[in-house]
Amino acid sequence: MHKLVSLISIAATFAASAPFAGAAEQNPKYPQQEPSTQPSGKMAHHKMAEAQEFASLDQNRDGRLSREEIPADNPVAAQFEKLDVNKDGGLSKREFAKYHE
Repeated sequence: MHKLVSLISIAATFAASAPFAGAAEQNPKYPQQEPSTQPSGKMAHHKMAEAQEFASLDQNRDGRLSREEIPADNPVAAQFEKLDVNKDGGLSKREFAKYHE
C-alpha cells in the first residue's frame, strides 16, 4: 500500500509540472535558447593567431614542429620537452595548442 501511495505521489508531481515544462516555448517573452556551439569572437581570434604562429614556425610544412624549427628565444622552446607529450621529438598542432591554454 505504501509503495502505491509513493508511486501515485511521484506521478502526480510529474503531471503537475508538465504544464510548466512547455511554458517557455509558448511564451515569446521567454524563448528557449540553445547553447552556442560557435566560438566567441575572442576565442576564434585566439585560435586563428595560434594557427598562424604554428604555420610560421613550421618551416618544412610537415604539420609538426621540430626543436630546430623553434627559435631559441621563443618561449615554446623552453617548454618543448614538457609539450612533447608523446616524446616523438616534435610538436603536433594539439601539443602546441597546450602551450597557449
